[in-house]
Amino acid sequence: MTGGLCYWVKSPSPECSTVGDSLSRLQQEPVFHTGKTYLYGYESFILHGLPSRGLAMAGVRLTCKLEITYVSHSDHLLQIRSPKLEEYNGFWPTDPFTASSRLTETIAACFSQAFKFEYTDGRVGSIFAPEDCPILCTNLVRGILNMMQITIKKSQNVYELQEAGIEGICQTRYVIQDDSKNNCAIISKSKDLMDCQEKAVKNMGMAYIRPCPTCPLVRKVRNVKGTVIFTYKMKYDGSGALMTSAMSEQVYQISPFNEPDGAAVMEARQELSLVDIKRTPISAPKTQLQNQGSLRYHFSGELLQMPIPLIRIKNTDLQLTETLQQLVQNNEEGATKEASTKFLQMVQLFRIVTLDQIESLWMQFANDLPYRHWFLSAICAAGATDTFRFLKQKIHDEKLNIWEAAATLPLAFHFVTPNKQTLEVASTFLTCPQIQKAPLHRVIVYLGYGSMVNKYCAQTSLCPNELLQPLHNLATEATSKSDAKDMALALKAIGNAGEPASIKRILKFLPTFSPAAASLPNRIHANAMLALRKIARKDPVKVREIALQVFMDNTLAPNVRMVACVVLFETKPGLPTVTAMAISLLTEPSLQVASFTYSHMKALAVGRIPQLYNLSAACNIAIKLLSPRLDRLSYRYSKVIHVGDYSFEYQAGAIWRVYLMNSPSTMFPSDIITKVRGYYANTATDIIEVALQSQGLTKLIRKQNIPFAEYDTYRTLKELGKTLLGWKELPPEDPLVSAYVKVLGQEIASVDIDKDAIQQIMMSLTGSSNWQPVVKKVVEEVQRGISGQWTLPAMVGELRHIVPTVVGVPLELSLCGVALAQAAADVDIQISPPLSDNFRPSQLLETKMDIHADIKPKAYFHMIAMMGINTQYFQSGLEFHAEFSANTTMKFDAKINMKEKNLKIETPPCHQEVELAAVRSEVYAISRNMEEIDYEKKSQLLPKGEVPSISNEPFQPSESSSRPGTWKLEIQAGSKAASKVIDVASSGPKEEDETSLYEDIQAKLKKILGIENVFQVANKTRRRKKRIQSKEKIAVMDLWAKPSASPLSSSSSSSTASSADDPLTYYLFSQANLPVYRFWFKPADKQDPGREVLNCSISSSSSSVSGEGISRATSQGSLKWGEDCQDYQIATQIATGQYAAYPAMQVKLEWPKVPSIVRTTARWFYSFLPGAAYVLGYSQRQQHGPSHWATLVMALTSPRTCDVVLKLPELTIYDRAIRLPLPFPSSPGTPISKLPSSDRNVFSQAMLSVIENLKARCSVFQNTITTFNGVEFNYSMPANCYHVLVQDCSPELKFLVMMKRLEESADLTEINVRLASQCKHADQQRKGRSVTKSPRLWHR
Repeated sequence: MTGGLCYWVKSPSPECSTVGDSLSRLQQEPVFHTGKTYLYGYESFILHGLPSRGLAMAGVRLTCKLEITYVSHSDHLLQIRSPKLEEYNGFWPTDPFTASSRLTETIAACFSQAFKFEYTDGRVGSIFAPEDCPILCTNLVRGILNMMQITIKKSQNVYELQEAGIEGICQTRYVIQDDSKNNCAIISKSKDLMDCQEKAVKNMGMAYIRPCPTCPLVRKVRNVKGTVIFTYKMKYDGSGALMTSAMSEQVYQISPFNEPDGAAVMEARQELSLVDIKRTPISAPKTQLQNQGSLRYHFSGELLQMPIPLIRIKNTDLQLTETLQQLVQNNEEGATKEASTKFLQMVQLFRIVTLDQIESLWMQFANDLPYRHWFLSAICAAGATDTFRFLKQKIHDEKLNIWEAAATLPLAFHFVTPNKQTLEVASTFLTCPQIQKAPLHRVIVYLGYGSMVNKYCAQTSLCPNELLQPLHNLATEATSKSDAKDMALALKAIGNAGEPASIKRILKFLPTFSPAAASLPNRIHANAMLALRKIARKDPVKVREIALQVFMDNTLAPNVRMVACVVLFETKPGLPTVTAMAISLLTEPSLQVASFTYSHMKALAVGRIPQLYNLSAACNIAIKLLSPRLDRLSYRYSKVIHVGDYSFEYQAGAIWRVYLMNSPSTMFPSDIITKVRGYYANTATDIIEVALQSQGLTKLIRKQNIPFAEYDTYRTLKELGKTLLGWKELPPEDPLVSAYVKVLGQEIASVDIDKDAIQQIMMSLTGSSNWQPVVKKVVEEVQRGISGQWTLPAMVGELRHIVPTVVGVPLELSLCGVALAQAAADVDIQISPPLSDNFRPSQLLETKMDIHADIKPKAYFHMIAMMGINTQYFQSGLEFHAEFSANTTMKFDAKINMKEKNLKIETPPCHQEVELAAVRSEVYAISRNMEEIDYEKKSQLLPKGEVPSISNEPFQPSESSSRPGTWKLEIQAGSKAASKVIDVASSGPKEEDETSLYEDIQAKLKKILGIENVFQVANKTRRRKKRIQSKEKIAVMDLWAKPSASPLSSSSSSSTASSADDPLTYYLFSQANLPVYRFWFKPADKQDPGREVLNCSISSSSSSVSGEGISRATSQGSLKWGEDCQDYQIATQIATGQYAAYPAMQVKLEWPKVPSIVRTTARWFYSFLPGAAYVLGYSQRQQHGPSHWATLVMALTSPRTCDVVLKLPELTIYDRAIRLPLPFPSSPGTPISKLPSSDRNVFSQAMLSVIENLKARCSVFQNTITTFNGVEFNYSMPANCYHVLVQDCSPELKFLVMMKRLEESADLTEINVRLASQCKHADQQRKGRSVTKSPRLWHR
């Protein structure tokens, strides 16, 4: 045994020579001499926990003895003796490690033979191990040998270099302190584990999370930070250097939301100390050793083990059967957490069984529906080669129906692990005859194959061309056959793959680069541009060049150019490109493209996402070059709606965008794309995207020439129904509606509703292409009733990040989630009279239906997160469980009278508390090992003595709340609506009040023309005036008339200003007497004696408000959280009733106990209320009330005004006659408020201003004409000459408004209105008034 100790002296004595001189005389790298065996003591441990002290932690410790012998020039033997593995689960450092004897025996078995390693000049080369040695044991050996990896430069004492280790090749800094007096040195090295090349890391489930390496502002934002420090003590003598001791300390800090101190910490330590040097060599291994590679960590079994409790594999067939049975039983008993855990265990088992075992289990449970659903869901989530092959075989054998296949295929392609084997199976899906004959399945498979190629090529630097060939072949065949559907499918699949090698194929579908593509439909051009979006992530420069050329091509359709604009901005162009786009808008002929691009730039300019800083700055500059009039264009023009925010504190954010693409011939958008994107640290993820294209439907409706202005809603829907039911005559060239859905940036489903699609759906439902049997079959199924329970399980995701530790075990950060959608329904439907044998759909319009329904939907989500060691032998670390559940009960009785157009819905009272939604979470320090599978160590993070006490006192609701009531909803449509409203409006005496037909026509013209004074209405061809003699009663209903006023009138006007008896007069009259739709709620227990008094009494200097409210019905809810949802609670009660004879609603909020952070925030907000109320014009007074209550009362005093009273614990705020931006319907008989509106009501004025600004107007004032898009010009109008003021631009010319100046009077302007082939004109006195027309009334 060598003698002497080496100490680190901070201030070496003068006798010590300089570092450079001493090191040059000594052999610095450690060596092992021939004929000697070096004995070391080794200890390592790893702990996981939270950064705060005194909390529970979990970990393992390995102690053993090492023997190292020199064999040849570079070969050495390592023998590990007396290994001992211990587990830790408790409160550090008071609790001790616990020995795990059985796990120690397992580890000792693989260390029974010696290992060989190459060691030269302080560097470890190849490692050799027995052939049957588990990877876990070999990695533990790597952890030991990693301590001996040292690189010494003889001429320097402080230096940096790239050094290989167990974690990869990382930046390493050395500091050498020499003690020449004792012939020893201390060497320290540190590694930044975030600055590594060829890093040993495995990421699973993160293919769709895009990093942003070019973002300088967020490059240093890391959620996982790691470092390791080594300290060596070297002893020098004449024969060389000897390593007497070595220590290492590694720390990983996990900060999910940029926490400075980290949310969780992993600490690992190693200690190696020289014990003795013997002359007895280690015996040579008896078996042949296999080369296991270098120090770099090898991943193996830990990739198969999910972050769930360990499963000891004995009989997989039996285990799968038992797990499936327990799963279904747990689900039926409502044990959703246990069911979700069993589901994950089933997924784990499916990943290790063979295809024959899967087939055997399928034969056992395929005919049992509850088992079948769970089985197929687990098969999809497993994502193994055999499970993928099994699904392919079942579809080929037609063992799955069309809907099962449609549900399982997207999930299977999403979860499958992309490798050569699974890609081969996926390619067979493309040619499967059963897939080819089902268009829906064919679309899903091609899209899924493209996604698989994308995930596979993300792992390699070069994507094999043969993987893309099936997609390229589809595009070529579709072009040769002029098949637009296959062209679109090929482009969508190529877009999912997202490989630059497909760019040349895509350009063949763009007229800008291929003149032959000009004959293709516009939607193909748009799909070609969309296919470039994902390619832009790999080759942004090339895609940017293509998108810019397409955007500048004025010959293309506006929607294609707008899609090019979207793609162009997703390439994050620089200032020169953005400026070029802005300059092109100055001469842009299409206002649709100009409006869309300008709004897109403006949305980007105000963004706060760090990854888009450069683009935001460029857009800020570009919009200053453009005319502000583009900002004033209404929503009739294409727009980009952007909503988003980013938290720099948590380094997370999200945006929601809506792309509205209009065409010049339609008022409503023909293309709508909406997407949600999330940002997290320096990554981005497209969460969901939905698109809808309806150009074909718009064209079809316009061709039908339906006079929407003349028809009521019921007749309009009826005419549209006739058009769509006659689907056999639909044009075959373009689909009526196209839609697609993208999840995580991958298009998973696409549908085109056209003639062929409708026919295939009907054939699949009834075997007939006629729509009448479809309706009859649906009605027959409905009459049988609906009863049963349904469960749809799915694994939402599985994210795993695995890195090695210096000890040689993996550190895993993982997250997996399971969602369960459940529903129980019992619906009974009775139809009278019964349908006849010769059924016609028109018979449904004469039926009555009684519906009794009891529906209980439920959603459950279970998320498991883990940080720690997760191998197939043992688990140790922190485990976090979060559950979210939401459920409700919908129980109602409905009566539908189709003939009378009447609907009544009644709901029974709720007599018990129902948990609508709940979130529960728990975190533990866990320790598990395979040898003691039934003995799990689990510790709560807080010591038992520090767990806060929980009050068991339940919340007591107010005793004054009314008892539960039964609610009824009745809807009356059609000609009986007015009389129905009159019947229930009031019970007082009714007096008939005359309503002039002329006044009605006058009001109608005011609405049409937007003018105030219409004093003469005359027939264009007959100037004489004539009295009307109308025998028809006019049902004119004022919803806000007083109860004493009757809405009926039977007398006609005899005024000299009455309108002429011509067809137009009757037309306007018919328009005024359109069928009315009326909705109202009423409690069934009107005579409820349990009345609740609101007791609101407010006084002020100007007016006083006092009264009592009688609560007709109440609805209560509560939010509870904390441990077992007992710590904190907020209760809400909503009551409807009357307040000073006005319909009112009262909202009560009670908070018995809330966290201190909520109280602090509330006090801060509370301090601003008095000042804010004063600024906004509200009255206030100091009035002490209950300290944990708040009450809000809103009384509707007119369709446009309401009174508001807000009672807080120490303050009451109120106001009268607050203006509402839109009229609010209420029951007839509501008094109309006479109080003026406050001019300081900022909220209502702001809303009204927004609504007014959304309108576009054309106005004529004297000689100044202002067009709809805000252009003004002067024009002197000749007398007695008609000029077109506004007209319908469609070929049908549904309306036309003309005006002319009258020669006999300069103050008169004649307005001529042509509606539905009728003519009417009016004279208006115009002194200081303008004639204004709003297109929103007419454009359709």
